Amino acid sequence: MHPTLEPLGDIIKKVFVSHHGYVYVQGDYPWTESSLGFIHLTDEFGEPAIEALYPDFLRYYHLENHISLARAQASITNAFNQKEHITLKELVICFNFHYINDGFYEFINRSCHICGLRQLNPPRDENGIPSWEICDCCGAQAGIDDIDINMIRINRVRWLNGGATWVNPQYKPFYWDYKMQLEDISPEFF
Repeated sequence: MHPTLEPLGDIIKKVFVSHHGYVYVQGDYPWTESSLGFIHLTDEFGEPAIEALYPDFLRYYHLENHISLARAQASITNAFNQKEHITLKELVICFNFHYINDGFYEFINRSCHICGLRQLNPPRDENGIPSWEICDCCGAQAGIDDIDINMIRINRVRWLNGGATWVNPQYKPFYWDYKMQLEDISPEFF
């Protein structure tokens, strides 16, 4: 029997059913409260994999995108820690934000080497050429503030010691968490 699709707004209310599993959402990011999806529960090792159980179902309903249940839970918890009275629409916005920071590990090189904020363009291309872009979060400039691992570490410590503030606070999401963002920095830059 295939999973039952339900609106993301209903799924978000159920993400604390287990510690292990994934939330699959139909279509492309960003999603709305009415976007359809389901929760797939697994054991701590990710078994059984839904891709092995229902590959045709996932493709037919365009359910290729997913976020770990733990990350979905963290996004909801983080939202409530930031705001006492939060709407379902705001929870969906938060879910979308955390999807970007969880669901694209193959693009982790898009993250700022200093603070981990996902960038529109990678800080460096596949040939190591810097983008020269300035991060809206920590203010680091690719090609200047990340020339080697020591410079990266110095700038990260400086940013954290300064309160991890945003240089362009108008872009800071209300549900932002610097610790979760730091998780998106590639291990080679720590």
